[in-house]
Amino acid sequence: GDVVDLEYIKCLAPSQQYLELDRKMAKEAALISERIRQSQEEVVDSKKRLLEVKRENTQIINEITELGTRQMELNKKLDSTNKALFKEEDEDKKNGLEKERQNIEDLIKFL
Repeated sequence: GDVVDLEYIKCLAPSQQYLELDRKMAKEAALISERIRQSQEEVVDSKKRLLEVKRENTQIINEITELGTRQMELNKKLDSTNKALFKEEDEDKKNGLEKERQNIEDLIKFL
């Protein structure tokens, strides 16, 4: 074979400083990849929670709407009941006045 200069081989091989930097870079890359994975999981979890909160809010809005509708129905029923009660009271008063008038007329006729 050919004679190879040892200095030339040393130059071709990576230096200790390069190898150390390469290890540090690989370690940092692994840490960054793990942070990215954790952040992506947090984003997915946040999206799931947001969807859950939206569902809860929608349910609450639907319940409020149902309660409002029920309240209007009850108010309508109460109004009609009150009208019927006042109508009966008015009729009773009219009947009472009519009877009293009739009694006075009878008394006058008697006298």
